[in-house]
Amino acid sequence: MAVANAYGKVVTSGSVFMYDVGDTYNSYLGEPTTNVFKHYGTTGQGSAADNAVNFDIQGTTGFIRLGYGQTFGGYTIQPNDVVYKYNLGSNGCHYHGNTVTIPSGKYATFSFDYYVSPGTTIENSYLANFENYGGSALGGGVSAPNSLTGVWQTVTLTLGPTGGSGTQAMFLYPGGCGPRFGNTGYILYKNPQVEFLPHKTPFTQTSRSVSGSLLPLVGNSTINLSNVSFDSNAQIVFDGTDDGIIINTSQFNKTNGDPITVECVIKPQRNAGQYQDIIVNRNNSQYNWMLYQHTNDGSIQLHGSDQYKSTYIPTLNQYVHIVATVDASGNYVLYANGEVKQTVSGWTYAGMSPSQLCIGIFGDARYEPYQGNIDIAKIYNRALSSSEVKQNYNKYKTRFNLP
Repeated sequence: MAVANAYGKVVTSGSVFMYDVGDTYNSYLGEPTTNVFKHYGTTGQGSAADNAVNFDIQGTTGFIRLGYGQTFGGYTIQPNDVVYKYNLGSNGCHYHGNTVTIPSGKYATFSFDYYVSPGTTIENSYLANFENYGGSALGGGVSAPNSLTGVWQTVTLTLGPTGGSGTQAMFLYPGGCGPRFGNTGYILYKNPQVEFLPHKTPFTQTSRSVSGSLLPLVGNSTINLSNVSFDSNAQIVFDGTDDGIIINTSQFNKTNGDPITVECVIKPQRNAGQYQDIIVNRNNSQYNWMLYQHTNDGSIQLHGSDQYKSTYIPTLNQYVHIVATVDASGNYVLYANGEVKQTVSGWTYAGMSPSQLCIGIFGDARYEPYQGNIDIAKIYNRALSSSEVKQNYNKYKTRFNLP
């Protein structure tokens, strides 16, 4: 989903929490996953027994894993990088990798950075390959997309869904065994990673974990995505049953006189229900404040110590930009797609100290989990002005096809 850049910068002043699943560089790293490509060897010449790699290596005289500190194409190899070097030659096939059990009904994605030494001839050459020799699972490879040399490039190969299961070879394969790279020079592979998921996924050049799967743009929290679902575009979806994000923190507590703005871009799939939770600041069965859809009709509101029911009901299966602001005097304003939908005076916070920030869920069985998308979630320690709300709405308008 492309980000629209025609309407200026999103307001960030005063933000204390924010995530944007479309910001793949700064925020969203995709579903937590395990790298099933086993890294091979140590600095210097490798051998077939190193690090439990069980797929034979061919062309071993030209295969080296490089140590960190060396620089190629303006990039210096870091201690946590895994960089393989193949010295190219005219004899034999060059490849290495491992075998893996291919699950049925999954997408397989192979990703890495590569660098070809300056002046090397690039023909119609393989870079990596899945070799189907059992179970009719999958097979295919990725070739050099262009003839550039002396620069780092990123390449991905996604195959699937797999039609069966079985033993599968996956390997780096510079030049294949036919048309190949030139007979002199070398190629580097940096941080190869392979994953199997139920959908195609945006890829990052790092090993990911549950705790590092979603990074807030302000960098003050760790967001665990192990209890949410993902659609075919690898976007977060809340299933309305048990999906939710829970962040153990007390930093978003508010007391009377504290201003706040809660902002989100959502696509609801259900209106009826008991208090569908969008963003909640809670402690056990109590809450400090709660942005939610109201019982039965699905109207949007920010709930504090009293219930302020709005009349605004979002359209199902359409994105909407929601902003709720409370200033230092307790003046509450609800916006939808940049327009004021409700104003209330004397808004107050619930009198308790929260310990969790919850997105899409209350954290226990008291209210219903949210059903739909919550692609953007933000909290500010001040009340955004109407012009700032409009600025943010305009920024997201094209991207989410807002009215």
